[in-house]
Amino acid sequence: MNTEYIELSRVFDIYSPIDIDVVRKINSLGAALIGGSAVQTLARSFGIMPRRKRSYNDLDFIIGDAGKVAEIDAYLKSAGFVMTGEFEFTDPTLHYYNEEYDVEADLFNSFYVHPSDFIERNGLLFWNPVWLYASKIQRVAMPGSVERETDLMDLMTLDEIISLEQLEDDVENVLMLVGISQETLDRIQEKYLKYRNFKLSR
Repeated sequence: MNTEYIELSRVFDIYSPIDIDVVRKINSLGAALIGGSAVQTLARSFGIMPRRKRSYNDLDFIIGDAGKVAEIDAYLKSAGFVMTGEFEFTDPTLHYYNEEYDVEADLFNSFYVHPSDFIERNGLLFWNPVWLYASKIQRVAMPGSVERETDLMDLMTLDEIISLEQLEDDVENVLMLVGISQETLDRIQEKYLKYRNFKLSR
């Protein structure tokens, strides 16, 4: 393992020989890390202990430029990934799988994503923690959503990053932009009352 991999392994859990190459290439094509990998790695880069480890073989990205989808698709296929399923408007995510290394790569496309909302840490590209927080709130607030401890852990970790970086006003603005009401936040708070020391402060 070279020096670059050793340095990155301090913040990013590497589970296969292709993880970093895939992330770097997809980042270079304008898609940022999201999901557990993003939350965990961002937290460590800010000196915060993440509440959970990233999913074993799951790399999630959000596309900042829809015009790059074909190029990302071509790269993944050249790297041994195959698309699993077809694009659906009800699930605007493209799913890929590399059987040799048992790695999944998911590409999420959304109309409200802009590259200016991406940040770089440790040479990797991430969706801003404010947007990660808002998207996680949206997911938890969806009708019929399944209560998952991983979502709670990610919200707690992101809340700490937001407090450290004093991004509270930005969170308020984004939550309003995507239509998250205080009533919804209160409902989510009630949903998680059984978890000790958790408080949605936004």
